[in-house]
Amino acid sequence: MTETSLDVALDSLLPLRGAVVTLACTTSARMSFFHQPALSAFLRFLAGSPEGYEHLIRIDAPESGRVRYHKGDYYRFLLLGLAGSERLLDRLLQQLALLPASAPKPKDGLAFGANWRLVSVQDMFSGEPVCALEQLSVYERESLEREAELWGDCRQLDWQWVAPARVLKDKATRGQADADRFVRDQVDLEGSLLPLRVWHGLAALLRARGVVTAPVLETPPVVLVEAHLFWLDVQYRGRSGAAKDMGGVSGRVRLALPQGLPLFWWQLLVLGQYLGVGQRTSFGWGRYVLKDSEGAQSIRRVFPAQSLLVLAQEEDNLTRAWRYVLAGRDIPAEWADTAVNDLEDIAPLLQELCPVERLQDRLEQMLWGQYQVPALCGYLIPKTKGDGWCLALPPLFDRVLQRAVQQVLVEALEPLMADFRTGGACITTSQALEAAWREGFCWRYEGDVRDLFDSVKRERLAECLRAIFYGDPVVEAVLGWLAASVRKPRVQPLS
Repeated sequence: MTETSLDVALDSLLPLRGAVVTLACTTSARMSFFHQPALSAFLRFLAGSPEGYEHLIRIDAPESGRVRYHKGDYYRFLLLGLAGSERLLDRLLQQLALLPASAPKPKDGLAFGANWRLVSVQDMFSGEPVCALEQLSVYERESLEREAELWGDCRQLDWQWVAPARVLKDKATRGQADADRFVRDQVDLEGSLLPLRVWHGLAALLRARGVVTAPVLETPPVVLVEAHLFWLDVQYRGRSGAAKDMGGVSGRVRLALPQGLPLFWWQLLVLGQYLGVGQRTSFGWGRYVLKDSEGAQSIRRVFPAQSLLVLAQEEDNLTRAWRYVLAGRDIPAEWADTAVNDLEDIAPLLQELCPVERLQDRLEQMLWGQYQVPALCGYLIPKTKGDGWCLALPPLFDRVLQRAVQQVLVEALEPLMADFRTGGACITTSQALEAAWREGFCWRYEGDVRDLFDSVKRERLAECLRAIFYGDPVVEAVLGWLAASVRKPRVQPLS
């Protein structure tokens, strides 16, 4: 088979068409943390599971991280079609319009089924509402070239993963076990590897579509400036019910381009944002966003229909948080007496019902970036020996707001955290340790998470939150609380 240059072959992948789909929940739905496997299976069903689906369709699931939906809640995702997907896209749009009648038969635990109906479809590139395939605008080679030209003068960029990525290490350092095959941390990465993997990924996609391309001869110089990367363990269950590992790396990488990049390489990196890089890209894995030194980006990424801060505003969630804080359960037992000073000034409120509207108003301010985080009240608690403890407490209402947000985040993050809690989680952790040993890991770290708070690096925590909850205002709300100022400490006498 004759080899074609990758530059010429890219034309066979274009044009792209993108549809932003919004659904409404008609009953309720329970999700895993990452929605991509369930959403992909749902769309394949609607499409009739045609041959070659994975070479024609890409998805983005920005709602990942939210694990429950109630009746009336909206759900948003991106459906992206490559060249040749026109009939497939048309069928998907028709089947989505027929929901819930077109959905799979009801089944326990099914996240996507007859519990959803279509609300709207918008064009990805223009934002205009559409009703049919022919109304979707096209992203052609000329569009790609124009977008790539925007990056021509860039000499430093941030590569932000927005979905886990299974990116193979350099062949010279790659092992056979999963722990040794994929990039997991900065030590597994050198500057030119990511652009090279984009090239290889596009070449593999073209090969699957019947186009063989010439191998890459040279990659431009790229310097790894810094990286904050971490591995996320993810599993999904296929038709057989057996669990399959599809964990991936997440986080951010900063790259320097001493000589810039040729326009063609920029076209590859820009196109990679739409199609993904690494394994499982048809599931929505390997998606990333490029940002310049000022944080600007060229791709229009779809955002969730609602922030997690909206979930935190639910009356039941606020009432639980209010009762939890007023019972003093958010203060460690050894410091419980300290909270008395904080409650004395608002004693009359303790007999009132939860001020839901007032709390909702403050969460709404956070949603729009208008909330002013109050200063913490500092306490110096003497020890019988030594200098004592320094403790900083938020005002009462902020403690309730923090608890309300925490409850939503814990519910979402719990599937990602394996620890020695009561019940089945202990077994889960034991199994995870055994699997890690089989994969070649030799060490484990064990500790109490409460002992770590004094040494947590905020910038690393911020990177983790932004990687997991990309663009959600809840991230800046949490970081704002962590950066709150502290009023002059008061000495709390020993009881």
